[in-house]
Amino acid sequence: MAKFPHITIALELSGPGGDAFFIMGRVDSAMKETGVPESDRNAFAMEAMSGDYGHLIDVVREWVNVSDERDEA
Repeated sequence: MAKFPHITIALELSGPGGDAFFIMGRVDSAMKETGVPESDRNAFAMEAMSGDYGHLIDVVREWVNVSDERDEA
């Protein structure tokens, strides 16, 4: 279960939506909009940036719920 299960973001992992900085921005924005403290957002960013792209995706899934953007259409 995600650390912040009340947050769900839709991501498409290929194309422009698959850019690591775009993904991190989407997660940070969703966290900020739902009142997640800055200290937690900073901890997410540090953990997400501590590895490769696969690690980033794993960390995102550990912190928030992820749905496939194609399912949202």
